[in-house]
Amino acid sequence: MPGWLPSGPVDVIWRPLTPADGPAWVACAVAVEAEDRTGEHLGADDFAWWLDDPGTDLARDSLGAFAGDDLLAYAFAPGLPGGDRVELRIEGAVHPAHRRRGLGRELLTRVIAAGEARYPVLEAHVRAYDGNPGQEALLAEFGFTTRRWFFDMTADLTGAAPATVPAGFAVERFTEAHAEELRLLRNRSFADHWGSPQHDPEQWRARFLAPNLFVPGLTFQVRDAASGALAAFVLSHHHAADSEARGHRELWVAAVGTDPGFRGRGLGGALLAHTLHAGAAAGYASAGLSVDADNPTGALGIYRRAGFTPSARWTVRIR
Repeated sequence: MPGWLPSGPVDVIWRPLTPADGPAWVACAVAVEAEDRTGEHLGADDFAWWLDDPGTDLARDSLGAFAGDDLLAYAFAPGLPGGDRVELRIEGAVHPAHRRRGLGRELLTRVIAAGEARYPVLEAHVRAYDGNPGQEALLAEFGFTTRRWFFDMTADLTGAAPATVPAGFAVERFTEAHAEELRLLRNRSFADHWGSPQHDPEQWRARFLAPNLFVPGLTFQVRDAASGALAAFVLSHHHAADSEARGHRELWVAAVGTDPGFRGRGLGGALLAHTLHAGAAAGYASAGLSVDADNPTGALGIYRRAGFTPSARWTVRIR
């Protein structure tokens, strides 16, 4: 197990996650949400997303604390290019029944040490939901400071109204023929967004068009009639575990973007309203999304006007 520090307490086995650990990871994630009430329900599809992510090698970028077949704590920690440094994006948790045993401290120590051994210039990122004082204290102990605030937002789709895009633009439903054109639009739209990397075709397909999450029938783009260029898009996902936990189908708005040259014309808001109306017609009762509170395009206001209200707040902590 190159790169990891020696194991801790004798009753805990530290090792990378493997594809066979999916059920144990789901069980741990379900217990974490039941305790922390983040509203983020994770399931087998989400574990499959990590397996298929081209930027994540489980043997190198994951770690679990096991007692027999039980997963007590875990972290995914892929390294992403961030200009002149590598950003170690740490996503992890400790099972509520095994907290206050030092597992979180050991987990962070190990993944940060492994990242520092691999990358000469490292910046560690951790996503943290409000309302977990133990995690708050641990991150402060490690020197993490808050860099950015985000909101999870939800909208009731009952009675979602249809919308019309401005004259001179036409709405298209996604087809496979649009995949590369949409990737390029997404990269242009998010070039000025904090913490949002440019995606190559492999990353784009694995992270946004993953067949277990992507909803092509509720993914739309707007095309400028004069130039023929794509101007805005809304890309939709469905997380089965979320819908099961909520007792109704929820549509996840994975990305909304407008080409910088077409901003200020109401395209994003109109296309989002169009998507929500189509989602309601397809049997979705609610929609959810995440947004950077300091998004430079004013996305928070657009989402509020579309009927979304904050349901949870989380931060990105950096050291």
